[in-house]
Amino acid sequence: MKVPSSMLINHLFKVANLTGNALPEYIKDTVFLQTLYRGEKSLFHFKDENAKPHFYIMDNGYQHLVYKEYIISVYRFDNFEKRIAENLKYKGQLTLYLK
Repeated sequence: MKVPSSMLINHLFKVANLTGNALPEYIKDTVFLQTLYRGEKSLFHFKDENAKPHFYIMDNGYQHLVYKEYIISVYRFDNFEKRIAENLKYKGQLTLYLK
């Protein structure tokens, strides 16, 4: 079942678009969510125009499960190298939601 809903969507996903900010950058949009699981604890999903998956739970309204890649600088062998790091907040969100 697809449910139309106004969502905050994080559209940054290409390596060229990554920033040093670990927090998602949202825009407001209206999308159709696909219900992956409906029950006492429900899970919703959609893919944006770039085929990036977005997952939501229903916890006092729709809540985006946060996963974001971002750039960090690591000092290694006398110079700084850029690396991709991950914000894995969704793991904590799901842990709290499924208790």
